[in-house]
Amino acid sequence: DFFLWLHYYAPHIPYTPPWEYISKDAVKDDGIGYGFYTAANIRSGHFSPNEAQRKWIRELYDAEVRYVDHELGRFIAALKKYGIYDDALIIVTSDHGEEFWDHGGYEHGHTLYNEVIGVPLIIKFPGEKSGRRRAEDVSTRSIPATVLDVTGTEHENDSMMAESLTPLLNGNRGDYSRPPITSTGVLFYENKESVIFGGSKFIHNMVTGNEELYDLERDPGEQIRLPLTRNGGLADRGRGLLSEEKERAGRTGRELGVTEARKADLDNEKKEQLKALNYLQ
Repeated sequence: DFFLWLHYYAPHIPYTPPWEYISKDAVKDDGIGYGFYTAANIRSGHFSPNEAQRKWIRELYDAEVRYVDHELGRFIAALKKYGIYDDALIIVTSDHGEEFWDHGGYEHGHTLYNEVIGVPLIIKFPGEKSGRRRAEDVSTRSIPATVLDVTGTEHENDSMMAESLTPLLNGNRGDYSRPPITSTGVLFYENKESVIFGGSKFIHNMVTGNEELYDLERDPGEQIRLPLTRNGGLADRGRGLLSEEKERAGRTGRELGVTEARKADLDNEKKEQLKALNYLQ
C-alpha cells in the first residue's frame, strides 16, 4: 500500500507549453512569442492586451492543459502496465482555476468568482470500470474524508473539514447533505469570503463590506448582481452561513492547536525550491 502525490505545476504562469500542443489554427502574437511569463504587468495596468493578444495568451494556457492531459495519460498507462490501476484510488483535482477577463481581470488569487475557485474533481474508485458525471457542487475539502472512507481508515467525522463524498459516488444521494461551500483568502487586493448554497452565491468583501449576490442557476457566469434590497433573505442566509463557518473553523483550529500563524525559518534549499515553483520572488 502506498500514497503518491503527483504535482503537475502546469497549467500555470509562466505559460510555456511545448509548441506541438499549440492549436494549428491559433494566431501567434509576435510580441508575446511562445511563452508568457508574468501577470504582474497586466495586474498593474502597464500591459493591457488587445483582443488578439488575449486570445493568444489563452491559447498558450490551453496548450499547457493539453500537455498536462498527455502527461497524465502517460502516468495512467504506467499504472496499468504495472498492474496498479485496477486496485488504485485515483483523484485528479487542482487548487484554483484561471480568469481570462471574465470579470475584467486576469489570472488567479484576486477574486472568488467561479472561474477562479471552480476546479476539476475526478475520482476513480478501486475496481471501477465505467465513469459517471455528477452535477452536484462539492468542496475539495471533502477529499480527505473521502480517501479515508474508501481506504477503510477509521476517523472521527468531527475532525474533518467537510463530509465524505462516498454517498454520491456510491449512488446514495440521500445520504449526502449538500452542505454550503465556503471559500476565503485571496493573494491580491481586498480579502474576500464567499459561500455557495441552494443555487445562490454570496460574496463578502471583508474590508469595504461590499456584498454581491448571484443566481448561479440562471447566471452561472456571475455577470448579473442580484439587488440585495429585493433578495434580503438570501443575503441574510449567506451572512449567517459565513458566520457559522468562521465559528466552526475557529473551534477546529483551537482543537488542533493552530490558532495563530507562526513565521517559519527557511534554509537556502527550501527557498530555492519555492522560487522554482514561483512561490517566492
